[in-house]
Amino acid sequence: MKNRLPIAIVVVIAALLAAGLWVWNPPGSTKPAAIKVAANIPLSGPLATYGVAVREGASMALAEPAGTGILQIVVDWQDNASDPKSAVSIFQKQALDKPTIYVSGVKPQTMAIKDEVSKIGLPHFVWIFDAQIN
Repeated sequence: MKNRLPIAIVVVIAALLAAGLWVWNPPGSTKPAAIKVAANIPLSGPLATYGVAVREGASMALAEPAGTGILQIVVDWQDNASDPKSAVSIFQKQALDKPTIYVSGVKPQTMAIKDEVSKIGLPHFVWIFDAQIN
């Protein structure tokens, strides 16, 4: 049986690409603005397995031929080391770069930053296994 990408990763990737299509393109511009995705996920520490899966799935999707080549997506992958305090520091640094989309995970790290991401009005894709978070 072939290995398949978990459906949750596919959903996250599809959501990122769909949100990217809504990015405003300045009048008179011949090249669309790059979509800057800031990702604040655990790539090390006890929750790394989840963050690494998100990064690998997204990287695989972004490596696919783009077809027309009109959509440029740049991802700033940052490792919050499975630590909420690190997630806050990473968010503060990434916010200075004015990303188009924000991705965070998992629950302890996202809970530490979700209100601040919301305050600046960024689309926020959250990688959490919790039915109670909105």
